[in-house]
Amino acid sequence: MTAKPEFLDTWNNKLVEFVRVLIKVFPDEELFQTAAAAINPILILSKDKIVKNFYKYASKYENEIRSRDEKFFMSVQPVTDDDDHHSEDGSHLLAIVDKLRALWIVMTPANRDIMWKWIEQLYTLSKIIMTGSV
Repeated sequence: MTAKPEFLDTWNNKLVEFVRVLIKVFPDEELFQTAAAAINPILILSKDKIVKNFYKYASKYENEIRSRDEKFFMSVQPVTDDDDHHSEDGSHLLAIVDKLRALWIVMTPANRDIMWKWIEQLYTLSKIIMTGSV
């Protein structure tokens, strides 16, 4: 990793905040509660473990994320079908992406916009952390 530690701290804080937003918007989704409980213990052990896993997955879809291409949510293969990406860091972050795909159809346009902003922000920060550039 080439980025300064403050970028990593910001990414981790944004991740925790994102999961809190998900819990608020989708209070009945247990996965988000589970993820919220798992994130801080993981970060205590390794501050960069979750961002590395996120970037490893999300970088494959940079064009879709940057252009807000809804195909990312509507037609991309589920993460959990790929044995290489089973929440290997324990954060459930990739399962969250799958859950958002399932919920995308019922989201309001305003909620979709909010989700895109979060995903774009997390992706941009992860790229800076992992590559040193935007």
